[in-house]
Amino acid sequence: MSFDIKRRTELHICSRLSTLVAGGYKILPMTGFGVNSDERTLEPPFIVVSINTAEKTHEQYSIYSCEGAVQIVTHGDEVGSEAHAALVRAFTDGLNRVGTAEATGFTFSGLSITETNASSNESNEAHVDKLTFNCGVHESAT
Repeated sequence: MSFDIKRRTELHICSRLSTLVAGGYKILPMTGFGVNSDERTLEPPFIVVSINTAEKTHEQYSIYSCEGAVQIVTHGDEVGSEAHAALVRAFTDGLNRVGTAEATGFTFSGLSITETNASSNESNEAHVDKLTFNCGVHESAT
């Protein structure tokens, strides 16, 4: 069941970010990422949404506390530019505005960014800005 919650939460956040952040960026869920050949050869910038843990906090009502991240992948030589800073700001703002949502059998109760950090690979070819968050999800039988 945890896998389903993780996947639905990732898809919800991907969908909301696609709506909230202009620019037509490729926004992908981590669950199932790389299955398609075009996803294995993506050129930055692209965004990956992952839910790392989905812990059931209330058995009777199927309430989950999730921890995840949005990773903004860019070229290393773009770091420090105004365009890069604007991209990170846009996704930080978008993530803060994901809000609550209800769908059949699924209620997303909000999100809170808990940490931000950045890193580059050894050759400085790729750079990742990571926005870590907590969110709540309720799964219902309907």
